[in-house]
Amino acid sequence: MQVSGDGITSSSVTTTDEIPTINLQLENEKIPEYSLRVVKKEKDTETLLEGTQFILTGEDKNSNIIYTTDENGTLQIDNLYEYVEGKNVEAKYTLQEFYPSEGYVLNDTPLIFKAKRNNNDELELQIESGNIRGEAEIDNTDPTNPIITVTLDNEPIFTLTKVDEDTNEPLSGVEFKITDLNDNPVTDINGNDLSKVTTDENGKIRLGLSHGLYKAVETKQLPGYQEPELYTGIGIGESKEPTREMRLDRINRELSYNMYQSVTTVEDGVIAITGVIGLSVVVKYDFDGNVVWENTEKNYYHSGITTVEDGVIAVSYEGQVVKYDLNGNVVWENTEKNYFYSGITTVEDGVIAVGSGGKVVKYDLNGNVVWENTE
Repeated sequence: MQVSGDGITSSSVTTTDEIPTINLQLENEKIPEYSLRVVKKEKDTETLLEGTQFILTGEDKNSNIIYTTDENGTLQIDNLYEYVEGKNVEAKYTLQEFYPSEGYVLNDTPLIFKAKRNNNDELELQIESGNIRGEAEIDNTDPTNPIITVTLDNEPIFTLTKVDEDTNEPLSGVEFKITDLNDNPVTDINGNDLSKVTTDENGKIRLGLSHGLYKAVETKQLPGYQEPELYTGIGIGESKEPTREMRLDRINRELSYNMYQSVTTVEDGVIAITGVIGLSVVVKYDFDGNVVWENTEKNYYHSGITTVEDGVIAVSYEGQVVKYDLNGNVVWENTEKNYFYSGITTVEDGVIAVGSGGKVVKYDLNGNVVWENTE
């Protein structure tokens, strides 16, 4: 008797007490691997961004690992599987930015990708969702572990736009001076002096500013334009989205969390959420900016929040859904899903959470899953 098939290197038949036994020697074919190198840059420039943090999810990856770009704006993730037809590994990964470099806006669009060989046995990156700058670069110096490099962009956190009042046309070449509120000189996050910054061809000045309070004073106008009467006040704070405004009403810097992920309005204030390693934070502020309460008992990466009739419901990057009452107490939680939730909204009889890879899940107001769509 002769036995053959994929993975069988040898076979034999032995007989004991007239009962034949087939002996097979099997050898599993190793799924090829590659490394992903990510380079983080400021949009439309070559400025490298240090400190951007990512989570990678996939069937063989631990989503608790945080990957952070170094001083060269680069990180590398090793031991990713190539997609091979017929193997029981999907080899699809989701790279999610969850904390940007200081002075830059969070890019919350996930990069969903897989690497696959084409008909010429050349490795290619297939992107299902998200955007990269230019094309992916493939380094086959080590054929047993090729490196795929992608460049991802972030917008600076503050953009000032100068336009003509009547035509709305952008004004290039207008000069500004950025200072603190006491007219002291300041620098951007890279140490560049901001005593003279000029609008570009699109009438824009884009700056990476640290948390704080600033003002932008126009110092040189174009011919035919008058000097404005007011300066522009700039508030960059942990507790709110970066804003550009003409006056500052109030700011609360009492709590020192890195960055709130989302906020929702309730009857007598707002409730904000964030997540850091090993700690989820839910904070209520009244409309005068005072902290009413905070809850830090969970260890989830909260990413979205919505208001319901008697409380709020928050979702997390690892699929947890938690309801808090208006006094900050946990009412219930649902941890059965492991989806990378990025947002949640209230509907008539429940809430709907959305996540990476197109996952959409509806929960009723008691925390039960009503339906899900993962197409």
